[in-house]
Amino acid sequence: MQDQQLKMKEKYIVSYTSEQLHQMEDLSNWEYLNSLTDEEIEQNALNDPDNLPVSEDMLPGFRPVNPQEQQLRRQQQLSNHPLD
Repeated sequence: MQDQQLKMKEKYIVSYTSEQLHQMEDLSNWEYLNSLTDEEIEQNALNDPDNLPVSEDMLPGFRPVNPQEQQLRRQQQLSNHPLD
């Protein structure tokens, strides 16, 4: 069963370079997204099983990000945080 799951996942995994991603057409519906209220955004997030909410009680259990990984993510523009 696990082998089947792995094969199925591999079938749908696609890799793109940063350049390829920048060349792709943006299919986001920005008009719709900008029309959402904060309450609708919050409810959509709570309804998403892949986006579990984080409570203040959970924060102390989080681990710091590896500095090299964080810098690499920033260089590859995978982070919202500006380069230091």
